[in-house]
Amino acid sequence: MKITQLDKLRWKLHKLKRRIILTYGFKTGLIHPYDKETINNLSNIYLGGIPASLIILSHTMCVRRCYDRAFLVTYGFGDDDFKLVDADIDSIKYHPGVIERETGNDPHYANHCFAERTRKDGSVWVYDTTEGLVFEKSLYYKLENPKITKVNDKKTCQLFADEICHVTSDINKDRDAVPLLLEMVEEILKKAPELYEEAIQEEIANFKEKIGYDELCREQEEEKRAHFARMRGA
Repeated sequence: MKITQLDKLRWKLHKLKRRIILTYGFKTGLIHPYDKETINNLSNIYLGGIPASLIILSHTMCVRRCYDRAFLVTYGFGDDDFKLVDADIDSIKYHPGVIERETGNDPHYANHCFAERTRKDGSVWVYDTTEGLVFEKSLYYKLENPKITKVNDKKTCQLFADEICHVTSDINKDRDAVPLLLEMVEEILKKAPELYEEAIQEEIANFKEKIGYDELCREQEEEKRAHFARMRGA
């Protein structure tokens, strides 16, 4: 779809509003990075052999995957109540790149998914895994003006958890695949700057220590050598 002058103006105004809200939010604490409690909880949950914390901290591994990543981050909420919200949001609706790709056939081309966590004190916080930030709900709604299309409460999410997000607390479940997977992850992380670069490197180091990464790599190298030796002797 061709971008009009009106589209350009709307995007410019949205970026201005975004800058004002983000500045205010960071100064007041109504917008902040992921909390340690959530990341620590996610570090003990594994998806495809990799800690969920590592995935959530990485923008590269979250961008354009808001539906499953929003679900994944809820595993870090402990026993707090939460819901997953699908909504059309302004940051997608007015983005020139999105408009150019839009054919005009999808009324919800700006659809996005985020998690709303209700803390014990009654406050509600939006975890937007594409942004990699936590927003006080009313401020997030001012920023994104979401037009809600679907809401799944905690009970519904837990009912379909095994089908939607195949996580495990067993660190050894995919242990043999870890060297290859972690190498791939580290290559992915090199492709673009990461907001949580220091935290990501810390998560990788902690995971390697917990799973005995060096010993695992040695074991696999010895298995390869033994296999080739058997082949040569056959």
